[in-house]
Amino acid sequence: MCGPLAGPLRQIRYLADVRLVFDTLFPEVFPFGVADTPTTAWQDWKGAGGYRERIVAAVETDSHAGGELLEITQMPCPTEQRGDCIKHVLAYSVFSLHDLIATAGGGPYDNRNTVYTGSDDDDALNADIERLTGDWTARQYLDRHYRPRGRLRRHLVTLHTTGDHGVPVWHERIYERRVKAAGRTSRLTQVEIDRAGHCTFEADEILGALALLILREDGDLPLDMIAYLGKLLSLEDLPKAARERLRALVGRIDGGILEAVDAALDALEEADDVAANLVDQVDGTAGKVADGARKVVDKGGDLVDDAKDTVKDKAKKLF
Repeated sequence: MCGPLAGPLRQIRYLADVRLVFDTLFPEVFPFGVADTPTTAWQDWKGAGGYRERIVAAVETDSHAGGELLEITQMPCPTEQRGDCIKHVLAYSVFSLHDLIATAGGGPYDNRNTVYTGSDDDDALNADIERLTGDWTARQYLDRHYRPRGRLRRHLVTLHTTGDHGVPVWHERIYERRVKAAGRTSRLTQVEIDRAGHCTFEADEILGALALLILREDGDLPLDMIAYLGKLLSLEDLPKAARERLRALVGRIDGGILEAVDAALDALEEADDVAANLVDQVDGTAGKVADGARKVVDKGGDLVDDAKDTVKDKAKKLF
């Protein structure tokens, strides 16, 4: 979920550019440059007069400059949330910069040749912005220890909000190209939720992504999930309606596991009286899960058909 799938170098470049552009447009907030950030700067982040409050106040005072920052850095953020988005991204340079340098053996970011565009006066911006020289050893360290190359050995489902200002959704596009270059496209499923914010998912969307992963799994997991239905019948406090539904579902497995899968999917689509009874008993929680399950069915499409073929092959070994 919201993974920096393009790798740390691209993510660090984004985070650093936001800080450097911010310092240029709002020079009154931080009394030090990126290279001179004190190791104790995080202690002055919160509280009255802290950096967090000063960032938000500065953006609210000069909303035009705040809009320029979003344009220059390509940060996705609703206009009314600019202050919150910018302070969220800037926190990295205050809290984590020195840890990065200590871990990688230096600062990997380099903007000596970067040309920034999107402001009212790009010439002035590029003349005033702080320039940093990256450490080659640090760049090698990050490339060696974390660079997703797309050589998937098993199925992967990613989930990303399109308006993620912390880890932008363009990470997904870069990773998608790497997976394609590695010839592993069939093992990748990417789900994007059209919403602002970093990882602002709802529970049913997370469960839906997990269900998609289960449907794509080519091992015994789908069968294990179906077999688990039988274990649910042993629960003493299971509602009567749910127990009857489970018995009917498990009973059909003897007649063919494919039919059992179809019955489960039909139950989700129909949202029958059993589901309604469960909603009443758990104060609506089951209803949210049911809605999420329906979304999975809607999004699954051909994935469900593929899963059925897999289950059929595995079932021959068990029945």
